[in-house]
Amino acid sequence: MKYQKYVRAIELIFKRPLMYVPASDYHSITCYLHGFLFSLNLADEVRTDAWMQWTSSRFNINSTAWGWSRIILHSHEDESAAIDALPGLLSEFFSELESAGVEGILSRHREQFRHGERVPFHTRTSDPNSR
Repeated sequence: MKYQKYVRAIELIFKRPLMYVPASDYHSITCYLHGFLFSLNLADEVRTDAWMQWTSSRFNINSTAWGWSRIILHSHEDESAAIDALPGLLSEFFSELESAGVEGILSRHREQFRHGERVPFHTRTSDPNSR
């Protein structure tokens, strides 16, 4: 896999999160991941700009008011379940990024949401990064 070193880095981060973040809560971990993904994009290592659209498509939620961290938290029972899901989701994303490319991910997202936004009627979440 072309992106295996990034998947391995994510596995290491989640194995011992307190080595990388000040607390092992969802907010701290997702803030770290925002920076991690941004740095890959900035360094032209990986086009991670499709992560938001991939997450949106994966969980069938599309709204400019919902970032990827809120979508994932909403789609899991609680913060702990969302944290546990993150490494697998990122691995799925990198696998699809390798097979379909950024344009494939973006194209699927455009097709899936061609009729507009799709937001849950009820949510128990607020934006986890708005603390």
